[in-house]
Amino acid sequence: MPRPHSKDVSTNRSTRARWKAAEREIAAKIKGIRVPVSGRARSSGVPDIDHPVFGTEVKTRVSLPFWLLDAMDQAKQCSKGGKIPMVVLHRVGDRFDEALVIVRLSDLDHLNLRSHDA
Repeated sequence: MPRPHSKDVSTNRSTRARWKAAEREIAAKIKGIRVPVSGRARSSGVPDIDHPVFGTEVKTRVSLPFWLLDAMDQAKQCSKGGKIPMVVLHRVGDRFDEALVIVRLSDLDHLNLRSHDA
């Protein structure tokens, strides 16, 4: 059953092409391998990108919420001296260790997490 407010991307070729291209580009940047849609199902537990460190789900949108971009701008403004900007999203009532952390993809290089040698 479709989720409320979701759009059927399977009918829009340009939308499909956009998210596939985004997954390929991000996979290359994090030194992972894109898993084609044919190799995964929504609830299969298979990520968009196969990577030794990250279980990656890529979401591509035409726009992001203003408040989220504003939060990242605030984090960038207070990230002096080589500090990495980070936004933490916490939902009221949830455990704090379940909060979401957002960093820019370009900052993963500084964290030395892009590739992991086993």
